[in-house]
Amino acid sequence: MYAYTIAGKLPFHFDRSPHLPDLISKLQHVRIQEPAAGSVLIQCHGAAKALRDIPWKFYKGIPWKAAVTYDATGKIEKIHFHAVFFQQFLFYRIVLLPLLWRLAVQNGGFYLLGTVYRQHDAVSVLFAKPGAGKTRFMLTQLLNPACRLIGDGSLLYLPGKGFLPVINEIELRWKTIAGLPWRQKLSIVQKGYLLICHLISTMTRRFISFNLTLPPEKLGITSEKDSPDLTHGVLFVRKDGGLEAMDENEIRERIMNYLTEYHQHYFNIFDQEPPYKSTLDNIFTFCSAFIKKERNNA
Repeated sequence: MYAYTIAGKLPFHFDRSPHLPDLISKLQHVRIQEPAAGSVLIQCHGAAKALRDIPWKFYKGIPWKAAVTYDATGKIEKIHFHAVFFQQFLFYRIVLLPLLWRLAVQNGGFYLLGTVYRQHDAVSVLFAKPGAGKTRFMLTQLLNPACRLIGDGSLLYLPGKGFLPVINEIELRWKTIAGLPWRQKLSIVQKGYLLICHLISTMTRRFISFNLTLPPEKLGITSEKDSPDLTHGVLFVRKDGGLEAMDENEIRERIMNYLTEYHQHYFNIFDQEPPYKSTLDNIFTFCSAFIKKERNNA
């Protein structure tokens, strides 16, 4: 039994061994002894009865199947998932992230892909599509000792908690760390892996794209929790590496566009449509609390 809860509000647990050793290791920072109230049970193996009559679906040629069980009120109660290959990769993107997005929305928050860091009393939230340069810009900022990492990659926003990383790690690509002193922290094997990933991505025109994920401390980077009492600003990372401050309308539009594209890319396993309307409402509440406050303080 592996039980987890993020920020004390987003609980899920696994039945038996989930056969996800790397993911289980990375989730240690949110592990608890027993499942919390309302926790969603997840089974990740192909022998589940609930999956027997479920047809196979395919992600880039990889077979997988999933089934979701609901209680009498329509609440998600149990999820069954199995993939023939790359089970951890597919489970994380097809099951866990969409589940956490729904749970976060129920608690007044939302999900996004980004990078968040703190410098003095201001928190910067970098938003852009994958590969735009968010992590590289953040790593450059972290050369300043006054800068602290909050989270990189898949993020959840919850009222009263701020931004939280789903997994406490940094996603690196060859271009992300090229020319930066953090590169010297990598082993020869890790540098070679990054180069191979870069070549595969280039040859397939990013159809296949892998990265190296490391805990921040492996790079000598200090991370800390977000604080809702701090000033927050949301910035868009342009293709040229520059930053562009976003107003409330741009924040809502760009985040919602990303979430819409996400569910067009990854099949929706749930009976309900993704919670777009509630997500938009929660982003509006976030902007009202932080973005306007930032302008008033300017």
